[in-house]
Amino acid sequence: MLFAEHGYEAATLKAISERAGIPVASVYHYSSDRYQVEVELMLRHVRELDARIGVLLDDPGARTLPEAVDAVTGPVLDYFREQPGCTALWFSGRSAIVTELSRAFDEAQAERLRRHLVDR
Repeated sequence: MLFAEHGYEAATLKAISERAGIPVASVYHYSSDRYQVEVELMLRHVRELDARIGVLLDDPGARTLPEAVDAVTGPVLDYFREQPGCTALWFSGRSAIVTELSRAFDEAQAERLRRHLVDR
């Protein structure tokens, strides 16, 4: 991914279109600027992370605090290692909307972990 390979600033709509092998005009048809692309990418990553965490928290074996914390943090760390572009987007200079999405994800997972532990 461009974010991981060339840095956050290098991921322009032109660079994105070149990487995707499509005309820049096609990118502009769906996104008026790079921030919309970032938001869509971030939403995709958040959905995938949420699903991975859900599978592990649904495991009846995750009963103790350390097991539940591992069920939440493990998939996130693994995903960041698998998806360096996500890591760059998550932690680099990003739009306010992407910042809000990552904060909302963190808060939702903290609440999910709390509910899981209370239920157990």
